[in-house]
Order: sequence, then structure tokens, then C-alpha cells
Amino acid sequence: MFAASGIGGYVWARQTIGEDGLDRIVHFDKVAIPIVLDYKWEEAKCEKLPKILPSIFRPVPEEEQNRRFKGEGEGWSEATVV
Repeated sequence: MFAASGIGGYVWARQTIGEDGLDRIVHFDKVAIPIVLDYKWEEAKCEKLPKILPSIFRPVPEEEQNRRFKGEGEGWSEATVV
């Protein structure tokens, strides 16, 4: 069932957007989704999880958060270049 709807969606998108446009969207998703997930996981470890589970996730100082997020951007910058 899911395979049929996935194939149908792919065919519809290819006819509507065009093959080149669909390829660009798929490439963007392959790059953007891991970046967003990685950023949100780091954000959760720094800000949200220490408040919820302080015994497991220790609070992260502001300087350390800035260092981590600066490193995040540098690590993914090459992946965004096509």
C-alpha cells in the first residue's frame, strides 16, 4: 500500500514539477533533513534535555553551546555546496 502511494506520488511529482525539478528537490531533502535533525538534536542536548533530565544530561554553559553550534555550521557547509 505504502509503496504504491509512494510510486504514485513520485510519478505525479515528476509530471507536475518535471524531472529536473524533482531531482533538485530530492537532492535538497537529502542534504537539508540530516542538517536540521543534527541541529535539533544538538539544541535538545544543550537546552531542553538538561531541564527535563538533569541527572542524565548535564547543563551546557553558554560558551560551550556557542562553540558546538559554530562547529555544526562549519561541519555541514561543504554538504550544502552543489
